[in-house]
Amino acid sequence: MYSLLKKFYKCKILKVKLSKKVFVKNYVFSLLPTIFLRVILRSLFLLLLIMSCKENPTDSGEPPKPPGYQEDIPWPSLADSPWPMSHGNPQLNGRATTIGPKLGVLDWKTEFSTTEPLGDTFLSPILRDSTVYFVSYKDVGESESHLYALNINSGIIEWSFPLENFKNTSPPITVTNNTIYVADWNSNLYAVSKSGEQLWKVVLPSPIRSSMNIGKDGTLYGFAGSGVVYAIKDGTIKWGTDLVDDFGSSSSAIVFAPDGKTTSGIKPFVS
Repeated sequence: MYSLLKKFYKCKILKVKLSKKVFVKNYVFSLLPTIFLRVILRSLFLLLLIMSCKENPTDSGEPPKPPGYQEDIPWPSLADSPWPMSHGNPQLNGRATTIGPKLGVLDWKTEFSTTEPLGDTFLSPILRDSTVYFVSYKDVGESESHLYALNINSGIIEWSFPLENFKNTSPPITVTNNTIYVADWNSNLYAVSKSGEQLWKVVLPSPIRSSMNIGKDGTLYGFAGSGVVYAIKDGTIKWGTDLVDDFGSSSSAIVFAPDGKTTSGIKPFVS
């Protein structure tokens, strides 16, 4: 009897041990997919984290800009030209995106005839396609000043547009619709086509005597010698602001900020 009980006890103990091993084995195997998934997900997360990290978080991957580089500021009202207005752009910083001559070799030279009313003073030239536009007048005498169109490939003057006064100190501006704006000292502001024909003329209360500027919406701004700033669009004077208390009666150039809404030299305004 004792021996039977002993065998039964050993058998039960063995069964319990075996059942525990099976339970542990089954439990471990049931956890393997979860453990494996966690390991994979953690590995992928770490890999993505390492790949997304850069030595310089602000680095866009583009090559570094050269010294003195300036971002291009889109100005929809101006002509698509390397030099559409005096000083190059509405910020009047004189920066150009093109490379100038390196060798200083003369391409051509034009001898103007004595009948051409060219003066001895030339205002800041502007460029549109293959044509340079500039104003010339004589410092002595009462001869007219003219707006000229000079072909840079041939060196030939294509046309000249007479201005009413013998002097002019407001360089031309060329805009997107092929129009050239220019002012004279007789208080006239002209819109001239690229073929040299007058599109319209507006007579201002006082003449613009400095470089004009243009807003992004195509509104022209000019500082008159009387200390008044004019805003003109499509041949109509939108408004005039008397700033004589701030600047006296002297002329001053208008400079636009890159946003096109504020200016330097006069009070901020929205164009």
